[in-house]
Order: sequence, then structure tokens, then C-alpha cells
Amino acid sequence: MVGHGGSSFTQKLQCFPLRVSDKTSALELWDSMGFGDLSGPNLQQLLGVVKGHAPEGYMFQAEEALSSDTEGYIKRPGLREQMHCVAFVLDAYKVSSGSYSKGISVFLQQLRRYISDLGIHQVVLLTHIDKICHDTKKDTSEVYKSSAIRETMFKAAELAGMSPSSVLPVRNYWCELELELSADVLLLRALELLLQYTDMFYREQHRDKPKSIIT
Repeated sequence: MVGHGGSSFTQKLQCFPLRVSDKTSALELWDSMGFGDLSGPNLQQLLGVVKGHAPEGYMFQAEEALSSDTEGYIKRPGLREQMHCVAFVLDAYKVSSGSYSKGISVFLQQLRRYISDLGIHQVVLLTHIDKICHDTKKDTSEVYKSSAIRETMFKAAELAGMSPSSVLPVRNYWCELELELSADVLLLRALELLLQYTDMFYREQHRDKPKSIIT
């Protein structure tokens, strides 16, 4: 979703492979264009991305539908092309101040229902938590002691139509030159849950496959 700015910085579908010891792993993070009241991809485009029809580098253009006429369109996406877990990124400051409109909430919840019907698990990443809590800005380890952040997590859950347990607070790196352990712990915890949900998706896909009958 659109953060501090009025429009999304990301304009195309981007893939970021996770690397382990300088080697590319099978895990990938995909970044999509954010959506706002007057900008961003539509429901059909986002669902096409989730289902695996959109190629890497796909440019989001409101006036052009994602279809078989789209360059690089994947007609029959396999498990490799599909998304296995979806993370919605919400700005804690905008959630806390009530800047997200009712229309955004309706769109997000509608999108969530379609994604849930595909059997794909979802989480909310609540970013910029240091913008709403002075104590957490000074010490990120105070995050779960903050009443302001806790209240914002519940607001984010209501906005997205999700359980508060699916809302993960994270602190952004934006001007720091050194890594901060407490901030990294939050990011790694979020990544851990994403991987758990991804694993659940794989297990459910294999479980649903019909077994061969030998006679």
C-alpha cells in the first residue's frame, strides 16, 4: 500500500531472491506496486500477480488490464510462479492517525477474501513504528511494551480485516549506518512467520493432490 508519499515508489513487479552464503536460495521476495485511493493497481492486476500470471518486470498501468495480451504473460502458472504468502505493508503513522480511507479498507478486505480463497496465508507488516512511539524510537526493544503501538496494531488488524496476531510491527532502516539488534529481531521474526506460512501453503498443496491408486 502507499506509504508516506501520495503514490507508490514501486512501479513494476520486482523479484528479490534470498541469498545464503553468497548462493541464491529457492526463496524469493516479490515487491508489487502499492495501492491508494487514486493510484495503484486494480484488483484484477493484483490477483493476477498472486496467481502467477504476471512476469517479473510487469509494469502496473491502470488503463491496461493484465491479460494474455500482456508481454510475458504466464498462461498456465505452476507452483513456481505463484505467490505462497502475501504481506501487506501498512504505515503505522497513517494507521494511527486514521489517514487510510474507508475505501482503502474495503478494497484491502475484498482483496484479502480472494487471496484467502486461493488458500494463501497473509500478514500485515506495520512499518515506521518509531514514528508513533518516542520510547520505541529510542529503544526498539520497547516495542511490545508500548500502548501506542499495541493500539495501532489493533487498528491495522481492523483495517485489514485480520487477527491482531497477524500484524507484525517492524522498524525501518532509513538513516542508520550500523545494524541494530532489536530492529533486526523484529524483521527476522516477520520473515520467520512468512516462511512458516509459505511452508504451510506447500504442505497444503501436496496434501490436496490426489494419490495414485495401484490395482
